[in-house]
Amino acid sequence: MNAVASIERSDERPGVAVRGGLLVREGYRDALEARGLGTLDDLFAFAGGEHLTKASLPPWRQRIRFVLPEAGTLYMKRYVSPPVGEQLGRMRAGVLTGSHARLEWQRIRGLEAAGIGCVRWAAFGEERSGCWERRSVLVTAAVPGESLEAYVARRPERVSRWWLQELARFAARFHAAGWVHRDLYLCHVFFDPEDPGEPFRLIDLARVIRPRWRRRRWRVKDLAALDYSTPAAVATRADRLRFLRAYLGERRLSRQGRRLARLVARKTRRIARHDARRLRRGEAGR
Repeated sequence: MNAVASIERSDERPGVAVRGGLLVREGYRDALEARGLGTLDDLFAFAGGEHLTKASLPPWRQRIRFVLPEAGTLYMKRYVSPPVGEQLGRMRAGVLTGSHARLEWQRIRGLEAAGIGCVRWAAFGEERSGCWERRSVLVTAAVPGESLEAYVARRPERVSRWWLQELARFAARFHAAGWVHRDLYLCHVFFDPEDPGEPFRLIDLARVIRPRWRRRRWRVKDLAALDYSTPAAVATRADRLRFLRAYLGERRLSRQGRRLARLVARKTRRIARHDARRLRRGEAGR
């Protein structure tokens, strides 16, 4: 079966242009076309920009940062002929027609619909042969501000209570909408102090899911990832308890709140042991 562009009618909506197997969000079409990047083939032929590689990134996945004068900094994720194991794993999980780029694009749209701050998509396209992904691409805009990992690394003192409370409320709204990140380390949360209305935004949404069951388990994992990646120098034990109280909306931790605190602490220790083993084996970090 020949690979075909797989943009579906249900993907077409106001503010989205469709051309050459590519969906382009309003505000980005002219910028992409001016650079000769207006179709799916154009994006896969693009050889410019800065390739963002790391040891754990397989060759069938490509990450590229590039700048367009009319649109600023953009990030492109390209997936070319994912291996059989990846494809079968996706199908076993019940995702039959979702390419790698489509899944992340759908998660971005879902978070936007729920009013959760996240990365903004600019373009998406894919080619499939039935359920088989041939190639797919997602272009996103740079998120304003900086990652919380970079933010706290520059701080010689504790973060403010306002900051902790706002981050806790953001995590609570994210979870209350039914989502979990599964990689909610500080490096995947961006902070923009110039935007008091929505100072936090999520990036790298490839692993985000809406679990139908065992939701508490995944929420504990998210909270433990935040806890583990927050240095002791910027958040004391009391600060971390304040974070949980704000997350739960409690002035004092209830019995259930104290149980959650124990579960998060236990999971944090497990993450620390796992990272220590990886470091001993010389594996790359996140």
